[in-house]
Amino acid sequence: MTESTMKIPPEKKLFALGQIVHTLGALNAFVAELEAADDLPPLGHPIRPEGDEDADFATRILAQVEMQKYISRHVQGDWSEMDAQDVKTNQEATPEDPSEPGWGMGRVFSAYHLPYTKAKVWIITEADRSATTVLMPDEY
Repeated sequence: MTESTMKIPPEKKLFALGQIVHTLGALNAFVAELEAADDLPPLGHPIRPEGDEDADFATRILAQVEMQKYISRHVQGDWSEMDAQDVKTNQEATPEDPSEPGWGMGRVFSAYHLPYTKAKVWIITEADRSATTVLMPDEY
């Protein structure tokens, strides 16, 4: 898993994210999403770090930027494609008033389908808020 360095304005956050990590499968899903999108500007010449033979480095960076948009939605309470029970569980884990019982307790779970490839990604923030992970359902 890879650590990310995302910054979201504190007034927009419903809960702490902890360390943000993503799996290789999730990164590859976002790379595939970028490759499937036909309305993106050309990336120019690929830049590869030493030893990286799998995907061009610029595409991976853009994929991480795209991933950050979904993490931002997650932390702001846009849990997208969750059923009513999961939404209720997320709401109970993230009451608006930090003095309410249960604030900061329980994991927060979001699911999103990427628009071009229709790949499904999950974002899960641990109950203790130590980490938020972006992953594919089959990596759980």
